[in-house]
Amino acid sequence: MSIALNEIYKIRKNMCLSIDKNNTNRYTIVVNETNGTKTAYCFSTPIYSEKTRRLLDFKFNATKTGIHSIGSNCDIYVQKDAIVMQNPHGKLSLASETLSGSIKQENGKLICGDVEITPTLNGVLFKTKRIETGFTISMQTDNEFLTPWENNKCFALMRDEFTPFVSLSAIGVSDSHGEICAPALVSSEKCSGNKYKVTIKPTASVGKYVFFEANLYEEKLFQDTTVESKNPLAHNAYGGIAFLGNSETFGEKWLYTRPDISKIPALTEKRVKRVRLLLPIHGRQNLMLNAHQVTLRFCSFGSSWENKVSYTQLSEISKAAGNYNIVDISKFLIQPQSNSLMQTDGIIIRPYQRGDGFCAVSTGDSYYRPQILEVNYS
Repeated sequence: MSIALNEIYKIRKNMCLSIDKNNTNRYTIVVNETNGTKTAYCFSTPIYSEKTRRLLDFKFNATKTGIHSIGSNCDIYVQKDAIVMQNPHGKLSLASETLSGSIKQENGKLICGDVEITPTLNGVLFKTKRIETGFTISMQTDNEFLTPWENNKCFALMRDEFTPFVSLSAIGVSDSHGEICAPALVSSEKCSGNKYKVTIKPTASVGKYVFFEANLYEEKLFQDTTVESKNPLAHNAYGGIAFLGNSETFGEKWLYTRPDISKIPALTEKRVKRVRLLLPIHGRQNLMLNAHQVTLRFCSFGSSWENKVSYTQLSEISKAAGNYNIVDISKFLIQPQSNSLMQTDGIIIRPYQRGDGFCAVSTGDSYYRPQILEVNYS
């Protein structure tokens, strides 16, 4: 079963699904409801292969030509002691001293010593044993003219001013059960014109593993960024996780988000009954969140804690359900007169109550555990 269908089964508590096979949108699976309505599950990054038009799965397969996986717009394969990702925009090699041994395929994953590698929707997820000094990986492309972009959560090589070719995002430090309990930080060093060393380092002495993901870029359904009080001039337009609430590393953190409904055009002419935002939870800590409408349109690349857009009193409180923090955002996205989808200037998601603790959730840039926009319509 594909990863997207598996998530929908979990959300719907393993109910039988009647899939609308007329859907052609690469972000979406549409379910026929027994009451005559339909529910579209719109993922934050494409869940179908651009090449095969089939739903993606998180598995490596051993073939006659080697170990291989397919992303939404790239091929992923093992070449000697490196993981290679390639799409029409170029080729990227990921290598490390840790990967210099034999890379084996087991149950759809790659195993090399203490490193476990799993496909994401358009790249790979690394799970490594926690190392105090950090895990270092080399990134080399076949293009010397990509521009590096970096903060302490994400490293990207940019095709143009606002479009990455590849992004590497820290997810965090986890306990033995895979629950994220602390952030991890990213730093980089340029080795040559097209080669970089990137280190992912844990922020705390807790935890057993460090997770990070590296992905070739696909246009995402959500335009978003985080802002944080400890780095008041920083934004995080490409990072795949947000520690919403308060942490020692980031201070208070908020998420600004705006669904791009132009990417789901078939839904713009429907009579919409409900819209929910499903934020994947990465840890046991799960604060209640508050979603607010913004007072002005925000910019993903210009927003920071220092100049952040304020919010209105129009708000909605989140509810935890399974592996998701769910916010009903109908009042922000449904036009009252026509009951059709409308574009919003933005939504701020922040802790419901100020205090200690955080809720680690996916942003719109997570290819490992994407956000979902759930739209019920007739």
